[in-house]
Amino acid sequence: MKHIRYYIIIFFMAIILVCSGVFIGLHWDEWFKETNNDTLINEMDSNQNKNNDSIDIPGFDIINFKANSLNQEIQLYNPYENTCYFRLSLYFNDGTLLWQSDLLEPGEAVQQVTIQKELEIGMYENCILKYDCFQMNEELTPLNGSQITFTMNVS
Repeated sequence: MKHIRYYIIIFFMAIILVCSGVFIGLHWDEWFKETNNDTLINEMDSNQNKNNDSIDIPGFDIINFKANSLNQEIQLYNPYENTCYFRLSLYFNDGTLLWQSDLLEPGEAVQQVTIQKELEIGMYENCILKYDCFQMNEELTPLNGSQITFTMNVS
C-alpha cells in the first residue's frame, strides 16, 4: 500500500512539472522578448523634446564586430531630439576608414553596414567613431561634430 501511495505522489508531481513546463513555454516570448533596436530607440527618444541648443552624441565603449566578414550588424543612430543630420564614419585604430554612412535624420538608425576590410579576431582599442553634423537646410551647413574613441571587439 505504501508503494502505491509513493507512485501516486510521483505521478502527480510529474504532471505538475509537465504543466509548469508547458506554462513557461507558452509565456517565454512574452517574458523574455528581444526588443527591436529601432523600436527601443524610438521609445526612448519619443519621450524627449527636440533640442535646438545642443547636439546629442551617443557614446560607445565597445562595439562588437564579426571576424572575417565585410557585412556587420551594429547599432548606430541619430537621437530623435537632435535637429541636425549625422554622417558617421568608423575608423580602425590605424586610421583606416572602415565605413561611412549617408546622412542620417534625427531618429534614424543604421543596423547593418558593409566595411572596407575584413577584421581578424581580437580587441582593438582606440578605434574612432566620427560624427559629422550638418544643419537641415539646402546648404547642409556644417555644425560642430565629435569623435569618440571605442574598443572594437572582433569575434
